[in-house]
Amino acid sequence: MTAERSTETMTTPQTVAFIDTWLDENAMWIDSRVIDFALDVRTMLSADPLPPTETREPVGAAVSR
Repeated sequence: MTAERSTETMTTPQTVAFIDTWLDENAMWIDSRVIDFALDVRTMLSADPLPPTETREPVGAAVSR
């Protein structure tokens, strides 16, 4: 199996539609864990984005001076 890399970008609805089509065509041949993963990705993509938050201080490693 070869992986094809595309240089074009897809919008979220296009990606969700692609996952739906892929699952419809391949569900009978793939493992249930792969189906679960694809459905999880689809759910994350189709969920409403988080509302904007106030500016917060960046979190990271402490800086020694």
